[in-house]
Amino acid sequence: MTETHPQMSDDAWIDRVRSTRKRIDPCFLDTPLVMERELDREVGAFLHLKNECLGPIRSFKGRGTEALLTRPGLAGPVVCASAGNFGQGIAWSAAKKGLGSVVFAATGASPMKVQRMKDLGAEVFQEGRDFDAAKEVAQGYARSRGLTFVEDGTEEELFLGTATLGQEIESSRFPFDTLLCPVGNGALFGGVAGWCARRRVPIRRIGVVAAKAPSMHLSFRAGSRVTTPHADTIADGIAVREPVSSGVAWVNAFADDIVEVSESAIKAAVSLVVKRTGIVVEPAGIAGVAALLEYPQRWRGERIVTPLCGGNLDPELLEEWSED
Repeated sequence: MTETHPQMSDDAWIDRVRSTRKRIDPCFLDTPLVMERELDREVGAFLHLKNECLGPIRSFKGRGTEALLTRPGLAGPVVCASAGNFGQGIAWSAAKKGLGSVVFAATGASPMKVQRMKDLGAEVFQEGRDFDAAKEVAQGYARSRGLTFVEDGTEEELFLGTATLGQEIESSRFPFDTLLCPVGNGALFGGVAGWCARRRVPIRRIGVVAAKAPSMHLSFRAGSRVTTPHADTIADGIAVREPVSSGVAWVNAFADDIVEVSESAIKAAVSLVVKRTGIVVEPAGIAGVAALLEYPQRWRGERIVTPLCGGNLDPELLEEWSED
């Protein structure tokens, strides 16, 4: 495990991102920016959706796992904990590079995500009541067997990989006012916001968490790591109750603010985006749009960019929420 911290010179870090980009399979890069006028009218802003719900794992996570699993001297099998998407990225990149992978997920993890991890070649164990409990078991498993444990929100390459998404946002040359970006363990926000900040892109950098999983918001307000007893949100990809120190450092370094969104706003955003664009987005991946619904006056009339960062949603949930 190689921890990362935002204290590096801007030029050196930007060069590392550009070098990392060359190690990422092109299937994860240059995802489209989607615009839909009717959706703009409904949210009261000019919205650009960076569609990461594509490719072999339907998630941005492949940007980071591709970079991570090209680390020199890395031996398999690689062990991790995941709500589902990071595990898919690890499984896909490990299989491609001839490494094995072992993923620990919570007992209540999405059945579809669990099956996808298995289909991509991972050995999957379901342990613990939530992601953080599963992570504790995964760490013990790796330690007892002398295997490599990799942690989302901690590994340096994950931030470098997600920064390529920020690089693409800047390269689009659209004059955005605000970035609304989901925050789980911090690698996505840290990479994207870090790129924008270091490149002096004139954009406000706003993180979005689920109100029922506020640990990163609390950590931002406190200026240091804050844990919570529970993280009981439908947005499993950002359901973090014990944030990692590296992720907190990156988020706190580059966030202008963090906001919380309700479960009802998340469900409404999932339904609205599929209705207006046809893109199926999971709850964690839709958090940026949910923020526009939760706070309809805050960004009215602004030019907004938000990553739709995962599309692994159980079909029955989409049907249920569309009927609400």
